[in-house]
Amino acid sequence: MLTAGAPVTTFATTRTGQNARYTFTATAGQNLSLAWSGATFAGSSSNLSVVDPQGNTVANAWYIGSANQPSGVFQLTNLQKSGTYTVFMDPYQATTGQIGLQLLAPASGTLTVDGPSLAINQVAGATGRYSFTGTAGQTLGLGLDTLVTTPSGGYAAVAVVAPDKVTTLANCGNFTAPGNSCNLTLPSDGTYTVVVTPGSASTALTGNLT
Repeated sequence: MLTAGAPVTTFATTRTGQNARYTFTATAGQNLSLAWSGATFAGSSSNLSVVDPQGNTVANAWYIGSANQPSGVFQLTNLQKSGTYTVFMDPYQATTGQIGLQLLAPASGTLTVDGPSLAINQVAGATGRYSFTGTAGQTLGLGLDTLVTTPSGGYAAVAVVAPDKVTTLANCGNFTAPGNSCNLTLPSDGTYTVVVTPGSASTALTGNLT
């Protein structure tokens, strides 16, 4: 079983035809990331997928392996069902190898309009979801400064989600060090979410949101 924040779980097989199956529990509306790393499967069609409690596929990727996607991340945003989710790893045909899997909860925090900056620190593979309260018609500037990515040269994708938790109010773009900003006009009263996503599954980042 996978648990958010637990160390990497490694599936390794030397037996042809062996698949992996792991589970995790989530509630409706929850946001999680599933990161994979160190995949060594050869061939072109090894598959990793996540299935919800009713058997619907919510995330799916092919070409998992050393040549194409040795690492990556599924952003499991606003999960629709409460219950047990299943992660399947299906190596291509007679392929053997290994892969590391890690379930991550998003970093979080609260911003205040015209308040102090919020220090953020996101481990590799994890998103950040930071909230602030606004009113209809407000015009705001959102900034991310002193941005540092590890390894260097990465970026953070920044977006703002409306109070309905579905509608993207603004895609601010890919911020590189030392940071950047964007302007917002709020359409309604409520709690907004700033979503900060590293540019790759292997990128960690720190910075200050204002």
